[in-house]
Amino acid sequence: MPDDYKTRLIKYIPADVVAVWVFLDGILRADPSTSAAFQWTVFGVVLALTPLWTWYRADEPDLPPAFHQIVTSTVAFAVWALALGGPFERLAWYTPSLASVLLALFTLVAPLVPFLAERCGRGVRRR
Repeated sequence: MPDDYKTRLIKYIPADVVAVWVFLDGILRADPSTSAAFQWTVFGVVLALTPLWTWYRADEPDLPPAFHQIVTSTVAFAVWALALGGPFERLAWYTPSLASVLLALFTLVAPLVPFLAERCGRGVRRR
C-alpha cells in the first residue's frame, strides 16, 4: 500500500541528520575562531552523508529507498540547514525570512514528489 502524505513527509525530512546538524552548528557557532571554510566543510560532509544515511535507515532492509527519496531527503537537509543559518549567514543574499519561506514551501511540496512524478508519466516506485 502506498504511503500517505504524513508518512512520506516523515520519510523525506531526515530529522536525525538535521538534529546532528543543529548540534554541530551549535558547536561551530560557540567558537568565534571557527572559519567559514570549516563551517562549509562540515556542512558538505553532513550533506554528503545524508544520502548514505537515508539508504541505511530505509524501512525495508532488502529494498533500497527509491532514488527520489534519497534526493528529496538530501535536498531537505540542505533546505533545513539554510533555514537554520549556519555558514549560509555569511552569504550576502541570505535572509532568515527567505530561508523560512523556502523551508515552509519545500516541506509542503516534498511529499508530493512521487505523486507529481507519476502524473508526469515517470512511474516512480512508491514506498
